[in-house]
Amino acid sequence: MSPNPFQDKISFNLDTPILKIEVCDLLGRKIASPEFQLENENVTVDLSKIIEIGIYLIKIFKGDGKCLVEKIIKK
Repeated sequence: MSPNPFQDKISFNLDTPILKIEVCDLLGRKIASPEFQLENENVTVDLSKIIEIGIYLIKIFKGDGKCLVEKIIKK
């Protein structure tokens, strides 16, 4: 994930198709299901209007049935 901390958008590379993305608070409660843009293997998620400054978990549900969870920081 980069950049992390971020201000508006976060990007990452995946070689597996993405089904959906969720942003959760640190207790695991879903806050948003943001749209994402896919260009080749680069994924960009715009979180500028969805979440406030703070620490969150981003859950990436992949087409292979796995879920990737990362901590992100919005500044």
